[in-house]
Amino acid sequence: MAQRQNADYEAFLRELVQEWSYTPQDARALTPDRQAWMAVPIKGISGVVAVVYLDSDQRELFTSEVQQLIVLACQGVASYISARYKQP
Repeated sequence: MAQRQNADYEAFLRELVQEWSYTPQDARALTPDRQAWMAVPIKGISGVVAVVYLDSDQRELFTSEVQQLIVLACQGVASYISARYKQP
């Protein structure tokens, strides 16, 4: 989980590129009001099979409680994927 550190949009874009490895094109694709974001890997039998990405216009949205709920939901998705696509 991460939060925007700078209110200036151009500085925010530089932060995304320099600190978070966004490409300049991907950084500009975000709407200027994005304040916080998180990503959760979904693991399957063969490793990571997907990533759930969430972002918000509320800087404080991803509290530890909200993060726990999101991770638990993603664990449920991972369990389903593993059970559904189990190799015989």
